[in-house]
Amino acid sequence: MDNAILQIQNITGICVVRINSKKLYQHESARFRGEMIALLETGCQHLVLDLSEVRVMNSSAIGVVLLSADQVKKRGGELAVGGLNPLLKELFERMYLNTLFAIVETADQAVSLIQGHKKIPAT
Repeated sequence: MDNAILQIQNITGICVVRINSKKLYQHESARFRGEMIALLETGCQHLVLDLSEVRVMNSSAIGVVLLSADQVKKRGGELAVGGLNPLLKELFERMYLNTLFAIVETADQAVSLIQGHKKIPAT
């Protein structure tokens, strides 16, 4: 049985990460952190986080998103988040996270946004 929280797909140089958990707090948040750190250690430069399955997340999980944004920026890359439910979108905006990385409606829109910004050819 695969207990991974992350489902990772590479689309033309962009790591698209779907979080397969409805909640990211306590144990799930720690697993999310561990899996994201392992992914970031592979050198992923551009990152899309698909949070469409996530309903709630704690401050530790938000910290993982911030860590991820910092790591990809250090590599000259970009992070974009898609699929936030209205509550999480409002939380991210109230925390001004939308000034640190792009927040769009869907993961597909996030991929298109990064492709456009970085002139990565579409598949």
